Amino acid sequence: MPPSAPAAPARLLRPAALAAALPLALTACGPDLGSLRSAPIPDEAPRLADADLPPEPGEDAPFADRIEWDLVAAASRFARVADPDAAAECPEFDTGADSELVCTVVFRGTEAEWEVTVNGGDYFASSQMRPLGRQVVRDVAEDLVRFEMDTETVRCDMDEVHVIPTEAGEGEPVTCAWGRDRDSWRTEGREGTVRIEVSTPHAGQGDGEEFWLSPVE
Repeated sequence: MPPSAPAAPARLLRPAALAAALPLALTACGPDLGSLRSAPIPDEAPRLADADLPPEPGEDAPFADRIEWDLVAAASRFARVADPDAAAECPEFDTGADSELVCTVVFRGTEAEWEVTVNGGDYFASSQMRPLGRQVVRDVAEDLVRFEMDTETVRCDMDEVHVIPTEAGEGEPVTCAWGRDRDSWRTEGREGTVRIEVSTPHAGQGDGEEFWLSPVE
């Protein structure tokens, strides 16, 4: 009989392959919930009630006051939460003439700029607003993830109040990690990452009314 072939040596993993295999070994035991923040799952998604907005200016109020109220209302609805100290400030302008303005909205102590186009006239004036940055509150974002992913444990990598640019390609994406030690009908897995989306009608995506979440593949 021919001599048996020597046993093949054990194949060594290259460093790159080892790095790829390591996360699989760690996640096989479940997500690391200790690195996430824990809070109760809300009964419903966070959303601003119109009653929590400041009083709307009357029809006889200056046009500038109505623009500034619209800016505060838009920022509050988008953030899904009220701020009694929120304020907006625009440069002075003539309602009888067309104007291009850059206004500032202060929400939870954080500033974001808006471009405002005023179409002036002797008898009627209108305006269009476009945000350059969107304020998102971390606690509210994490509660939205808790509700949508059915988990108490979440961590969003962001400031307490984060201004996210609205133009594509500006700034780093803001993401939230979530995990749980049980199954849920809402998702297939027990952990994942989502991205906070701030798309606006100007970008041709979403309705721009509130921030929302999308999965990170």
